[in-house]
Amino acid sequence: MGQSLKAECKDCDFNAQVSYGGGMMNFKYNCLAPAIEKTTGEFKIVNHKDKSLHDYYDFYTDDTLKHKGYIGRTHDNFDLKLNFNSNFCPQCHGFTLSFVRTAIYS
Repeated sequence: MGQSLKAECKDCDFNAQVSYGGGMMNFKYNCLAPAIEKTTGEFKIVNHKDKSLHDYYDFYTDDTLKHKGYIGRTHDNFDLKLNFNSNFCPQCHGFTLSFVRTAIYS
């Protein structure tokens, strides 16, 4: 099941709509996840299942964009875990970004 999330920073005005996961018909080859483009620092939604993209993006489901020592709830999609809070903000560069669920889809 996929989720619609809102990414929002508590310290700056950054916010974005995010798709996370895949639908019932495409989850085997499509798993959208928020990411940061390594060269530009731009926030994107990228297919995590496309391994050719992993050299170009850091995913929020990986430890690099999560605050070290975070103990809290996660949005889960099979083996991927996305922190509710304490994620890297692409605008102010603090670990102040939260992902809030707005809908679930299948």
